[in-house]
Amino acid sequence: MFCPECGSENVDGAAFCENCGTRLQDAAPVSQAAPGGKKRISLDASEKTQLAAILAAAVAVILFFVVFNMQFSAKNIAEKYAKALLEDEWGQLYDTLLIEDEGEFLTKEAFVTAMELEGRGTEEMIYSVGKPVKVKGDFSKKIYRVSYSSVLDGLEDSHTMEIRLKRSGLFWKVQSKDFVINDLSIAVPEGAKVKIDKISVPEKYKAEKSKNGKDIYHISPVFGYSHFVELSGEGLEETGQFIDGSYGETVTVKAIYNKKIMEEVSEQAAKDLEEILYAASLNKKFSDVEVLNQMDDSRKEGAVDVYNYLRQGEFGNDDSYHTFIKYELSNLEASAMVYEDDGRDVLSVSIDGDYCHQYRNNYWGYGRDDVKEGSESNQLEYVKDGDEWKLYDISISLGY
Repeated sequence: MFCPECGSENVDGAAFCENCGTRLQDAAPVSQAAPGGKKRISLDASEKTQLAAILAAAVAVILFFVVFNMQFSAKNIAEKYAKALLEDEWGQLYDTLLIEDEGEFLTKEAFVTAMELEGRGTEEMIYSVGKPVKVKGDFSKKIYRVSYSSVLDGLEDSHTMEIRLKRSGLFWKVQSKDFVINDLSIAVPEGAKVKIDKISVPEKYKAEKSKNGKDIYHISPVFGYSHFVELSGEGLEETGQFIDGSYGETVTVKAIYNKKIMEEVSEQAAKDLEEILYAASLNKKFSDVEVLNQMDDSRKEGAVDVYNYLRQGEFGNDDSYHTFIKYELSNLEASAMVYEDDGRDVLSVSIDGDYCHQYRNNYWGYGRDDVKEGSESNQLEYVKDGDEWKLYDISISLGY
């Protein structure tokens, strides 16, 4: 220990300087630095553990960002998109897309179903995809160009595609405007239950008013124009069909009516035919025949001409030499089919049967009863009007 006053060296622990007597207990010892002026720090076990944990966390963060960049960089997403698109891996493709809208028809399941039903990838094409090359970009948007080659039946062809990406939080996603559309409209029988690509269509997509016996659905947004539409409901067979909405017009989905409906309308047609023939034989006016007066307006004018010829010409009510006695139908058989006319489902019923027409010819004061018998076929057509089927058109003539 050195004396702070005279600098003499004393024995360690001495209370006073042996040379000058200065008190040494309150004096701070002179620092004995390690060679080079560096002081060595020693850590206990807990401090060493904490330091190791900090270093491990730092390494983990660095590794995370390295791996994250490898998996989710714009370039990597562009490559995943190109491969999934060309290889028809629709689930993987969906994972690369930026879906900015919401809706029942923008789910992953809906996308996969729509793409599979669209019929892509039916050809046995072999693809080879190159590495994406950045065309331009900034912090939020980038464009990559991907070159690829295809081989079909031994013939090779080269192509390129441009992929537009947009940052979404920490991730890069491919803009999906080429897949999402906003103008798919379909017309289905009024009251029918509808599924598009296996997804039930909610009532919110249905227009407030039906038109010509049809419910109109405006589906937006939805993936693509090609879809599989299924119909079911009262009076309908459960059926499905592919539709193509790329023409921008409302697509009418064809319905198949069940046996019960066809039989009910056929029975109604047979009764209506007898009512019309009976009224015509009595020379009743068109407006006095209830079933005719209530028929659909779109074909009423033509039906008036058919009926007037029937009552005046064929039944001879305008002929003073001809007196009607009786007209009977028997052995009626009706069969129905459906066709579409101006966006409406028309049930066309053909009614075959035997007839017997009795009348009297009067010439120069002489009368003679006559009878004509044979087979005839007439046609009545119906359209849906709410819960009922309304007479739409008639084609009726006597059997001779």
